[in-house]
Amino acid sequence: MHLERPWRDGGAIALALIAALAAVQALGILFQPLLLFLGAVVIATAVSSLASAMERWIPRTPAVLLIYLAVLIAFGLFLWAVVPPLVDQSQMLVEEAPQLFEDIERWLEERDIRAFDRIEEQAQTAVERGAGYVFTAAPTVFGTVIDVFIVLAMSAYLAISAPAIMQFTLSLVPAHRREYARSVLNETAQTMGGYVRGSVMDGVIVAVITYVGLQFIGLDFALVLALLAFLGELIPILGPLLAGAPAVAIALTEGPATALVVLAFYFGIQQFESYVLLPYIMRSQASIPPLLTLFALIAGAAIAGFIGAILAIPLLGGLYILFLRVGAPAIRAWTGAEAAPWQ
Repeated sequence: MHLERPWRDGGAIALALIAALAAVQALGILFQPLLLFLGAVVIATAVSSLASAMERWIPRTPAVLLIYLAVLIAFGLFLWAVVPPLVDQSQMLVEEAPQLFEDIERWLEERDIRAFDRIEEQAQTAVERGAGYVFTAAPTVFGTVIDVFIVLAMSAYLAISAPAIMQFTLSLVPAHRREYARSVLNETAQTMGGYVRGSVMDGVIVAVITYVGLQFIGLDFALVLALLAFLGELIPILGPLLAGAPAVAIALTEGPATALVVLAFYFGIQQFESYVLLPYIMRSQASIPPLLTLFALIAGAAIAGFIGAILAIPLLGGLYILFLRVGAPAIRAWTGAEAAPWQ
């Protein structure tokens, strides 16, 4: 009798370890599909509220399809207007990269700054290797395009099915708690989708300001740098700094005065974006604490790189709302601090 219990406990522990290992293995296999699904969820939350507003005039399915059609048309017009000069400027930038780095190196040597003595050689090597990477990267680019279409298809289906998903979720909640649950789910979706909408709006405005300003200053490759500014706005805190570095480096080849002007211009954009533009946009779209944003950025990048950094912020913002509206009241009710709002 005494021998049976250790065997039984040992068997239970062994089964638990096997189940844990199987879960880890399954998570590794399903990581890419889960990442695509989470991306679809984030996009769907951004589209769903727009579709709900359009339901006053047209049914939901045509509303969602119309939103995606409008985005695709706008994206197509953007490519038609931007891609030819962007390709020309990018090609010119690649061709002139060794000379640009040589100019920067000469400027540093004139001031007895020796930290970058091998900049020209490293730049030349990077440019030479870049041509070879084009062919090896082609399958990856093709796979990325397929993933984007999959995410868009899933997000469209989720946006169309959002009311049905909401009703099913509420059916799992007791009747006297459903209104509270509905408000929590709506606020969660608004925070996630609002962050996406706000980031895109912020990026577009900053990119336009960057392009106009650099054109006025007379700096080359203004369109490429404006596109980098847009992409940089998708990564809070660090993104704008990384997007501004190439512009200052290019301006440095035209002289320290131009570099200072460009640096001051980017500093002004950053101040305007941080204290005027972003608070105004995000106040109407989403409210995620800066500390939580920074943590989500670091954690997402550690888990899934660039894509993880972008997705982690709205997802963690949604979890933050769930904690504030559900987790914190439940803890207070359990400790006796105050009754939960749904009780």
